[in-house]
Amino acid sequence: MALMVAAGAGAAEQVLIRPDYGDAVAVAAAWQAGERTAPAEQVQRPDGPALRLPILFETNDSRRSYWDVPLSLDLTTARGLSFEVLCPDDSPVAYFNVYLRSGAGWYSRAWFTDSSGGWLRVNVLKAEMSTEDAPAGWGEISALRFSAWRAESADTELLVRNVALLGAPGPATRLAVVRQLGEVGGPYAQQMVGTLDSIGLEAVLIDEPDVTAARLAPFSVAILPNNPDLGEAAMDALEAFVVGGGRLFIAYSVPDRLRAMVGLPAAEYREQVRDGEFAQIVPRPGALPGAPVAVQASWNIAAPATTAGLEVLADWQDVEGQPSAAPALVASDRAVWLTHVWLPEGGPEREWLLLAALVHLEPQLDALAAEGLIARAMLIGPYAGYAQAAAVLAQRGGDPGALAGAESQLATARERLAVGDWAGARGQALAAGATARAAWAAAQPAEAGEWRAWGGHRASGLADRPWSEAARLLADHGFTAVVANLMWGGVSYGRSALLPAGDAERDYIAEALTACRAVGLELHLWKVNYNCQWTAPEWFVEQMRAEGRLQADREGKEERWLCPSDPRNQQLEIDSMVEAARLYDLDGLHFDYIRFPDGDHCFCAGCRERFGALSGDALADWPAAVDAGGRLRAAWLDWRRECINRVVQGVHAGARAARPGMKISAAVFPVWTSA
Repeated sequence: MALMVAAGAGAAEQVLIRPDYGDAVAVAAAWQAGERTAPAEQVQRPDGPALRLPILFETNDSRRSYWDVPLSLDLTTARGLSFEVLCPDDSPVAYFNVYLRSGAGWYSRAWFTDSSGGWLRVNVLKAEMSTEDAPAGWGEISALRFSAWRAESADTELLVRNVALLGAPGPATRLAVVRQLGEVGGPYAQQMVGTLDSIGLEAVLIDEPDVTAARLAPFSVAILPNNPDLGEAAMDALEAFVVGGGRLFIAYSVPDRLRAMVGLPAAEYREQVRDGEFAQIVPRPGALPGAPVAVQASWNIAAPATTAGLEVLADWQDVEGQPSAAPALVASDRAVWLTHVWLPEGGPEREWLLLAALVHLEPQLDALAAEGLIARAMLIGPYAGYAQAAAVLAQRGGDPGALAGAESQLATARERLAVGDWAGARGQALAAGATARAAWAAAQPAEAGEWRAWGGHRASGLADRPWSEAARLLADHGFTAVVANLMWGGVSYGRSALLPAGDAERDYIAEALTACRAVGLELHLWKVNYNCQWTAPEWFVEQMRAEGRLQADREGKEERWLCPSDPRNQQLEIDSMVEAARLYDLDGLHFDYIRFPDGDHCFCAGCRERFGALSGDALADWPAAVDAGGRLRAAWLDWRRECINRVVQGVHAGARAARPGMKISAAVFPVWTSA
């Protein structure tokens, strides 16, 4: 086995693990099989050696198989990991996970394969990984784990090769994103890394505890997506980075000390006084060449106290196109400051605005974005590039001319790149990618009687079109059904004598049904059960509160969900879904959140009273009696399950009586024991 740790800049990727073991003993010594997991093997294939991980779910009732290999790895200045996998039959597996052990915790990411028979490359970015327990940091990775989670009782295998470090600092990786841990900074850092990737730019995510001057030194620009609580050590490192010639892109909030060190003034918080006040970012003439007007629906900003001595690159406008009298982007000689966080919505114009702002700091990024988009253009579906995708599409009866068209567009992109036309190269690369993806999508084989459903949360249709247009678009693209979120725990977007109306002027269930029937689509009504957090009118929530029908955690804190153990709530869930089945010619009903929110809910007074009555126990040691290890734990869990079963059974019976043959479905966890 080859184990290498990347050292130094200059390489975008280095192989960490190759399967080159001498014998089975060496494989077993390197890879530790988990409990009730078959040992790893090395196999020799015509295309070279591979690690074989046997997945024996037919004879093994465990919910997962997993394998660990120890390694010592510093990922602080890497983008993540990549590896190649092949799974001849992935139907027994719900999903795969890769884990990285760090101290007493783990970083993890789920991923999927297909059964096409070819090798697939999986890229796992640090920005996309979640944490379990308490990892010690990206600089202290001590083991790698592959896990396969059960879907069916059948056997298969996973072949693995070329586990590699992804995106170490080098000529193509000039950006570092500094992430403040927790909800304040984490989501915005992930959004920023994703946006940068979509415009062709590689970025390395560095968590704040890992920030040092040495780790920042290889980069040109450090991006701070929202870092209000940056520590002194990190600011010392950033100061050294700036003194050494580095530049900062700051979004929204950072400490005053950091702003001062790059020549920016203090911030003044400003909340919108009317909806849509900060709706568009409009570049000033000549300030950001090539940057379009970008839509970003911000609700507040951190505006500079003064713009004296600064260059204002762009201003805020409201939803009507009127100036909001506030700068959106300002620049000093060492930094650019976006006065709100970078949000995920708004369309491609925002991506090019971000690129223009970064190019203002580092002109080399213009060419790097074009090169990156060209490199990514033919990464179609799960395939590693044009050759593999073309071979699979030919096998599936795809149109070879469509891929040839994409290849021609890509050739034009390379020509534009060669003459320094970065915008032209980007445009052609994006066109090539769109053409290739369309060819791939059109070549996916349809099975006889296949059900291809689209699900959406917006009751009115798609974001940019009503149901009459949305249904036609979906039908034209091969979908056979729509699963539309038209009902919640405290609202219906159609006729109902039981739930408040989501829109008193519109019947969106009828609109969706009419549109779907016109183009031959099934319509399944999707209800988010019990949940009253976002859509229920306040008067309804207040009524439920007054009647004692809302949930509470073990400390008694209210949760805006209807309590699933309350018979009144159970009947409301049953009756509202059956009512929809009776009033509308629906093809199906779909349960979502048909569960308790988590193990900390519900512990309301009603739950205690109802469970106590059922168990015949006074519950003097509540809630300890029902907690993990408690004397009534098993009975408590069975009772909670029966609360849910009662609703599902009631809806099933009532809906089928009202409309025989109606389909009933639910959004469920892949492994029930993790629910």
